[in-house]
Amino acid sequence: MMLLATIVIQSGVLGRFPYIQNLAAFPPLYVWGPVLLLGGLLFALQWGMSKTPNRWYLMGYVGLVAASLLSVAVGNSGLWSRTVGSFVR
Repeated sequence: MMLLATIVIQSGVLGRFPYIQNLAAFPPLYVWGPVLLLGGLLFALQWGMSKTPNRWYLMGYVGLVAASLLSVAVGNSGLWSRTVGSFVR
């Protein structure tokens, strides 16, 4: 869980990187894509070293993937734009 928390924190770091916004069509994907790739690589590395998959990490990683895809869907919805627009005016 500490490793997954560290991976999630990396999304804030990538969001501040100046040129990373040019890498994806949907705005949250330029942050979540590399983070999820790193998480998957770390899972594969651990699996390769120990010869057994860590099911607790895998369940947390699947939850992280689901939450990131949900944030992309909600962040690009019209309802979200109207809600945020009412606060930003």
